Amino acid sequence: MKHIKHISLLLSVGFLLLACSGHNNAAFDRAASLMDSLPDSALTILNAIDTTRIDRDGKARRALLLSEAYYKNFIDVADDSLASVAYGYYVTEGHGSDSDRMLSAFLLALVCDNAGDSFRTLDLALEAENFGRSTADNYRLGLILILQSDLYKYLYNNRLALDKIMEAERYFQLAGKDRHLTFANIDRTTLLSNMGKYIKSLNILDSIQKTSGDNQDLRSSARLALINPLIGLYISA
Repeated sequence: MKHIKHISLLLSVGFLLLACSGHNNAAFDRAASLMDSLPDSALTILNAIDTTRIDRDGKARRALLLSEAYYKNFIDVADDSLASVAYGYYVTEGHGSDSDRMLSAFLLALVCDNAGDSFRTLDLALEAENFGRSTADNYRLGLILILQSDLYKYLYNNRLALDKIMEAERYFQLAGKDRHLTFANIDRTTLLSNMGKYIKSLNILDSIQKTSGDNQDLRSSARLALINPLIGLYISA
């Protein structure tokens, strides 16, 4: 009889764990589905999950999604403890898919960038790109390449920075991310100006202002970017 009670208790605990796991998986899926459209809601869902009742796989998935939610909500994180949980599980140990590994490396790269570690950031961004090549996630590949471009610009390698940003533009176009594509175009004009190609930079910015319609963010960014090539032309005249 005592043996039967023990079996019954184990079964009850097992069913409870399965129920918790199913509930958390639904929460993870819901947060992931809201990540682009309502990142603040995704962050609320992830913060509400009881981490004492999820297994190691669940902890890694939560760390991955929560790191992305911080990024999507413009919360700069310089402490790598959370992003490292996802990186360790998906990249170092090789669990999950290349998409998981790409995102893990990219999010840890962003944390390192916030912490001012440019060289580690670049290593991780290149690693993220390598994982991303086998995925169809053109949008995130574009973001990874933008990060690389910013790093190369910081290291005064305008040529390589330009190559990366032009590649990012192609991925944003494939992903149908017109807004990201236009902002990448604007960033490209800064690099062109740095390289002395002022007229080409001005032509791109003029085209952006003509096609941006009522989008004030794009028009303002394009107008601000005009400063570099105009000053360059004035000095070189």
